[in-house]
Amino acid sequence: LPGSKFMKSIVFLATAALAAAAGAPVADAATNLVVNGDFSQGNTGFTSQYRYVAPTTPGAMMPETVYTVASDPHAVHPYWVHLGDQQNRLIVNGATAAGLAVWQENIATEAGRTYAFSASAADVCCNREHPGDYAPSELEFEISTDGFTTFKTIGTITTQPAGDAGQFHTVTDVFKATGPIEMRIVDALTGRVGNDFAVGDISITALADIVSGSSTVPEPATWAVMLAGFGGLGAAMRARRREAIRTA
Repeated sequence: LPGSKFMKSIVFLATAALAAAAGAPVADAATNLVVNGDFSQGNTGFTSQYRYVAPTTPGAMMPETVYTVASDPHAVHPYWVHLGDQQNRLIVNGATAAGLAVWQENIATEAGRTYAFSASAADVCCNREHPGDYAPSELEFEISTDGFTTFKTIGTITTQPAGDAGQFHTVTDVFKATGPIEMRIVDALTGRVGNDFAVGDISITALADIVSGSSTVPEPATWAVMLAGFGGLGAAMRARRREAIRTA
């Protein structure tokens, strides 16, 4: 299969695995309700209580409570690590005050529908030139329907600097909406040195029930079926890589 068609087939198989596991909810995988969730469009589509700085000046990210959108943390801070790809991410120097929204967006979810959430994040501090201590970050991904008077945490990523610098961790969840939601990321830790991170690939996609017409959340016993489905995906991807090597 050509690359784009192959990826579409992978998405289809993934959502089919979810369907088999959860009483046939199938993801509308083509529609990510998060605007600019991969940050490919730069600093747009979201708000933040941090201050934005342009990624054009070396050392621009030295103060706390600032963020930028760029692909290489080292280009904006001399003590941060290089990332080997060219993918834009939200790059953040963590705040020393609690409760500030790193990233926030209104999401047009619909009452009664079930949604799949995923996001990735990594510690970016520090490289070998860094002389000081290291503080972790604890990123809480939260949703609310009342402006965060009340909220639900749907995922947490905690970094472990400096050993995991540059290593991305992915968090996932499935939730049922009661209407449109607000979503935000809050750093629950407030250490000054080393509390620095990058966030990427924020996604919320709908799961549509094709059997009963109502959305369902998988029960714990269904996760084995889901894992079996995703295991098949891994095998398919490995087979494609072997075929690409043989035909190169």
